[in-house]
Amino acid sequence: MICHISQAYVNKIKPTGKTTLYWDDTIKGFGLRARQKTMTYILKYRNAYQKVCWLTIGQSEKIKAELARELAKKALASIAEGKDPARQKQETKKEITIAELCDWYMREGTAHKKHSTLAIDKGRIERHIKPLIGNRIVKSINRGDIERLLNDIIKGDKIRKDERTKARGRAIVKGGPVAGSRTVEPTSS
Repeated sequence: MICHISQAYVNKIKPTGKTTLYWDDTIKGFGLRARQKTMTYILKYRNAYQKVCWLTIGQSEKIKAELARELAKKALASIAEGKDPARQKQETKKEITIAELCDWYMREGTAHKKHSTLAIDKGRIERHIKPLIGNRIVKSINRGDIERLLNDIIKGDKIRKDERTKARGRAIVKGGPVAGSRTVEPTSS
């Protein structure tokens, strides 16, 4: 179905039991896919090898139609430059996160450390690093992110907890300047 995809139009659409595609009348390849429960803005295009690709822009509950139109225009501009936004999105999903890097470190990079040091490292990773920046992509981390991590650990608001670690063990996590500096110390090199 061809129409002008605007927020007013999207608000009128009610998802049916089957998948329905609504294509925009002005931006080639930009559309709205309505499924049973969700509606998603999409972009259908051909990459440099003339392969048909689909790019998911976002769900209609999360972004407005006007923003989706702008994102589609930007994606089409990058396609005109020879880029493939759908492939870039897939590759970004495959990139390693901070949490995955920490898990790898605990599995592979600790053979030379004492048991007590490993316990301290594990505590810093599980109680400070993973909750604050664990879901971030390693390549996207910069100096500002490390400084924010340090400040968040020093404040302690986001990580404060009191938990049992074993039968008679207990970890009181409250942050502070020492915990912050020791946690971010390995990133300074």
